[in-house]
Amino acid sequence: MKKVVAIALGFYNGARVRKGSVIHVPDNFRGSWVADVETPAAQEAQKKPEPVKPMALSELAKAKVETALETGPTSQPDAGPTADSTDLG
Repeated sequence: MKKVVAIALGFYNGARVRKGSVIHVPDNFRGSWVADVETPAAQEAQKKPEPVKPMALSELAKAKVETALETGPTSQPDAGPTADSTDLG
């Protein structure tokens, strides 16, 4: 038996295995979603993400809101009519 870390979501023995979980599998087990415990990919998968600082509703109300009028349009500028659309003959 060897220890492996799930580097992606997977299934083993009829159960879901989440990313970062350490499981014991037979020596001949192969899967694209697992890596040996010592590999850099496994160590990266075991890292916990930094927690997001919650924001109170009163803080949200004080936050500056940017509107589309202030930031400008986000779509591509209009190029105008093309030769294909005006040439009907």
